[in-house]
Amino acid sequence: MFMSGSRRLAALRDRWKSLFALVSDPYRPERHYMRGPGPKWRAKHGTRRVTQS
Repeated sequence: MFMSGSRRLAALRDRWKSLFALVSDPYRPERHYMRGPGPKWRAKHGTRRVTQS
């Protein structure tokens, strides 16, 4: 299976891009983590807070 120079270069470029995308995944779950109910939930259920002593 022989490829021309431009096809070989395109295949190499595509493999490099896919490898780079795997290594540098931009998704960071800690940036999207909810840390508890928000103001809309509190308005619906009341603002009962539990304090720790």
